[in-house]
Amino acid sequence: MGCDGSRIECPRWTELEAHMGKGSSEASAPTAWVTAFVHLGSGLLWCWRIGKGTADERLHLRQMLSLLPVNALVVADAASMGYELARAILQHSQSFLLRISSKVRLYALDKTPIEQ
Repeated sequence: MGCDGSRIECPRWTELEAHMGKGSSEASAPTAWVTAFVHLGSGLLWCWRIGKGTADERLHLRQMLSLLPVNALVVADAASMGYELARAILQHSQSFLLRISSKVRLYALDKTPIEQ
């Protein structure tokens, strides 16, 4: 199950501006944040969350974990890294494959040499 989030610009309607707020500047249109899970084998949109443009993609992902099948493999980009999120995925009896950035430090309990 692949997960990703995107910020999208909304129409400049009064109701949307009141509910979603402005984008990055006062002159910008309201924005929404959409986080979705897609079944990678079939391309089926599985579940999604929509929030204000400032929404937290990791929070959205955590909220949707209970909607995924047991033993699902969660595949996500670097925005989804972090110990707490990894722990939440494992607590839902799911596995993960997360792309991480070069700034992330990984530690091995057995003190494996860095070359390996």
